[in-house]
Amino acid sequence: NKPNKPSLWTENWTAQYRVFGDPPSQRSAEDIAFSVARFFSKNGTLTNYYMYHGGTNFGRTSSIFTTTRYYDEAPLDEYGLPRDPKWSHLKDLHKALKLSRKALLWGVPGVQKISKDIEVHFYETAATNICAAFLTNNNFQTEATVNWRGVDYHLPPRSISILPDCKTVVFNTQRVVSQLNSRNFVRSKAANNLKWTKYVEPVPSTLQVPVNNPTPLELYSLLKDTTD
Repeated sequence: NKPNKPSLWTENWTAQYRVFGDPPSQRSAEDIAFSVARFFSKNGTLTNYYMYHGGTNFGRTSSIFTTTRYYDEAPLDEYGLPRDPKWSHLKDLHKALKLSRKALLWGVPGVQKISKDIEVHFYETAATNICAAFLTNNNFQTEATVNWRGVDYHLPPRSISILPDCKTVVFNTQRVVSQLNSRNFVRSKAANNLKWTKYVEPVPSTLQVPVNNPTPLELYSLLKDTTD
């Protein structure tokens, strides 16, 4: 919120938590990698994944409309198992960013607009010869060949290539080299004959509930941990 403050991305959603009645949410590994690379190429300081590790909401610990399975489409699913290619592709992205860390921390940022959709963000220091560059193709449909500092680079549609030395491409957000895994589910024999029942819990109105205190109370003192 101020030009002299670092840019923080507090919730970069890796998918969408599952909601009752909705289909499973998907977000591709390429899209996440593009967003993170673009954020750091434009002076981003910190990105926080929401969520990177999924989990399970047992009993009544889930929030309203949210299923028991929480963020199973995260890079690490609710069982802690890698969901590839998402997990491995982001791991490769983090390695590329780590190789660029000196330039990102101490380099002077610059940007070069090549065309309407092509731009290069770079960080370099003249004294120590440290340099890192992000070659960006913002076009969603068309690939491009970019000549930057005398070298030709191929960019797939909507992709960013990371050059930790301003010369060598070590990562491109659209080129996924990791394996694709899948999971099989086996029906539980114990759960075959479950009988589901439904009940309606009466919710009183504010007029039906007595006033315990004229000012707000702490949640724990109000509920004593007996309800969600």
